[in-house]
Amino acid sequence: MIKPVLIYDGECRFCRRLTRLLARITKNRLELAPASEAAARFPQIPGESLQASMQMVGVDGSVSQGAQALFMALALRRGFYRAGLRLYDSAPGFARLSESVYRLIAKNRMRLCR
Repeated sequence: MIKPVLIYDGECRFCRRLTRLLARITKNRLELAPASEAAARFPQIPGESLQASMQMVGVDGSVSQGAQALFMALALRRGFYRAGLRLYDSAPGFARLSESVYRLIAKNRMRLCR
């Protein structure tokens, strides 16, 4: 694998827009893969996880999900965009808060795309 792969819900308009934005922000330093196509390619990721949240597969094969995957994708771009991952990794409570907000948005994503 040459680039990290961001797996997203290809059926959801909100998710497709978000991943296109991430591709522009990161200057195409990541590969985008809809969950329906990624399931066979990454059998180590359970199908429920693919449907529940975005997944980021690093070039080393490591997998992160949810808010952490989002921050890892943003961190592919230098400067300001790396701040979220630094906070996620080091600021007390930031990871838990980020995951809670991510779950809230993910749960309501179909409503958000209207």
